[in-house]
Amino acid sequence: MAEKILVLGVDRDNDIGEKTGIKGPILGKEFLLETALKLGVVDPTESDTNVLFQCVKIYETLKEEGKDAYVACITGDQSVGIKSDIELIKQFDVIKETFNIDSAILVSDGKEDENVLPILQSKVNIISIDRLTVQQSESLEDTYFILHRYLKRMMEDKKVSGLFLGLPGIIIIIYALTYLFPDLTKYGWFATFSIVGSYLFAKGFGVDDYLRDKMTPRRVKIIAYSIAIVIAAYGGYNGFMNIRWEMVPYLNWESAKYVFTVFFDGSFPLLYLGIIAALAGNVVSAYTNKAKHIWSSLIIFMLACAVFGNFYQYTSYTQNEITRNEAVFSVFIIAFFAIIGIGVAFIQKSKLSSTSKKKRAVSLSRKGIITLFIVGFITTSIVLYSMESTNEVTDTETSFSITKNLADQFNPVMGINSDGLAYCVWQDNRDGNWDIYLKYLDSGNEVSIAKDTNDQKNPRTWGDKIVWQDNRNGEWDIYLYDMSTNVLTQVTDNEFNQSNPDIYENRIVWEDERNENSDIYFYNIINKDEKRITIDDPALQPFQTTPKIYGNTIVWLDNRFGEFNIFSYNVGTGIEHAVTSGRSIKFNPSIYGNIIVWEDNRNGNWDIYLYDMSTKEELQITKDPSNQVNPVIYENYVIWEDDRNGNKDIYIFDRDTSATLQVTDAISDQENPFVCGSYLCWVDWRNDLDGIHTGIAEDNPDIYGIDIENIWTE
Repeated sequence: MAEKILVLGVDRDNDIGEKTGIKGPILGKEFLLETALKLGVVDPTESDTNVLFQCVKIYETLKEEGKDAYVACITGDQSVGIKSDIELIKQFDVIKETFNIDSAILVSDGKEDENVLPILQSKVNIISIDRLTVQQSESLEDTYFILHRYLKRMMEDKKVSGLFLGLPGIIIIIYALTYLFPDLTKYGWFATFSIVGSYLFAKGFGVDDYLRDKMTPRRVKIIAYSIAIVIAAYGGYNGFMNIRWEMVPYLNWESAKYVFTVFFDGSFPLLYLGIIAALAGNVVSAYTNKAKHIWSSLIIFMLACAVFGNFYQYTSYTQNEITRNEAVFSVFIIAFFAIIGIGVAFIQKSKLSSTSKKKRAVSLSRKGIITLFIVGFITTSIVLYSMESTNEVTDTETSFSITKNLADQFNPVMGINSDGLAYCVWQDNRDGNWDIYLKYLDSGNEVSIAKDTNDQKNPRTWGDKIVWQDNRNGEWDIYLYDMSTNVLTQVTDNEFNQSNPDIYENRIVWEDERNENSDIYFYNIINKDEKRITIDDPALQPFQTTPKIYGNTIVWLDNRFGEFNIFSYNVGTGIEHAVTSGRSIKFNPSIYGNIIVWEDNRNGNWDIYLYDMSTKEELQITKDPSNQVNPVIYENYVIWEDDRNGNKDIYIFDRDTSATLQVTDAISDQENPFVCGSYLCWVDWRNDLDGIHTGIAEDNPDIYGIDIENIWTE
């Protein structure tokens, strides 16, 4: 009796069934050809098509040789593994019972299908294996199979996966965070090398094994608490040294509040870090002890970190270090990660404490954590997107652009020359450093009047004259440019820094460091006479800065009382006067005639105040609970930047009518206003990608302006 030979094709992952809809074993030449044709039409690149044709070819060859041959193909399941092998053997048993075969020739397209070979050999004699390779080499197939096997093992081995997956994952997260927080970009490589180096050092010298053996939970707590005490003690010392005791001659409510505020400001970050260090010690101790309360300790630790992070962002916002949008975004990011971490910790804690033998409805797994993360991220994104959508404002203002260069333009000032032409001056970094540029408002030409490889900054104008601070000599000096004569003059050549100049007619003032602290100096252009305005006790090292001049009056910021206050000096009489007093902080004074304006935080936020030197009366201009800063005054107008709408806008106040109007309503930031004649200018971020100043190369602040008459007639 002739031997019955079966030509058997194997499709372990059931590509044939998934793509053609054919189920069960494929029996006979006609059925195989029909299936191969259907599969080839659906997916011409499918290698199983060639397996079917190869089965038919071998079958016909055997028939021509007079063999008693049969042909068939068995298909498994897409979830390759036990389920697939069970299905293959079930179909093979049907074929064996149908044809009563004695031996078989196995046809496959790779090693994956041949994994079923040992099982088939237990049921029938396999006389040959024909592996069909299409458009790829056998060595490549073997390499893929080996890599697949070892990658799978690496995923399952926690120690190996920590090195090959955990470390790269941490590094990717670090650089993802630098996209959200560009200021952290410069620390990315430092963090990366620190983490990788620490891990390799610990593994290479067995530090982790030594610590695991020697560091008992008790020792971990002792070390953590010791570190916490040292950090907290240094924080207390730092807060104590932050107090200027000469400012507290006697004890009352004001002095007590001053002492507490200054101490808290200097000590709080370190005190909180001490608390975090102690809580971290509890977490590590519980982990090394494999105690169940590790999750409780971890929850407390993450709550403390979230509270500290949000509190720090809030204080940064109240101190004008970040914008409201930045603060809100930071709070959401911190809250998002805290919720994810605390949620995972709660799930694990409840899982450990459960005494039920039933399977939990919510189990902690990789899929569960990933799902929780994705849901939280999507929710946060929707909230942030909706907030941005609701804050959208239509730009209807009648402003015009003074600059639209892709570089940065800052500190704009305006003036009117002797021919009555209005012009704008600013600092510009289009050449890689800060230069001084000038543009007449009735022309499109921008001219560099101070172009040097070093920096020129903080220009101020009066008529045909422009002054600025210049470090082309290695330190900051004051330079003067006369537009009518095109003459550039170096006003100061002292080896110390002179900065923040201002000019009125033929008089220049600036901030000077030649006396080991900052003083105010005065210079007469006509007779070239230089005079030191502020002379005080060098032991106190007071700080005078940001001088402004109008007529005979010079005003500046002075911290001789502990906090910055406004002082004035009359050039004609030589009399100095304290314009303001008190513990609140004052910044950015501006003067026109007898009127001085400044920003003041006495109400817990920044407001604009005005002082009339002729009547000795003080007036609060703004009372909105948001922040109003950088005021300037010209004739009857007081102008400032205001963040009451969630971004920075320019506002104007008319002292004659007491009317306040919003000048800009673009959705981006407008800041640092300056006014002269009938024109008002400012720094504008509408052409920047994100509309805010991030301190990176992609920033693109421009200078915009508006005719003041258009503001009141709109």
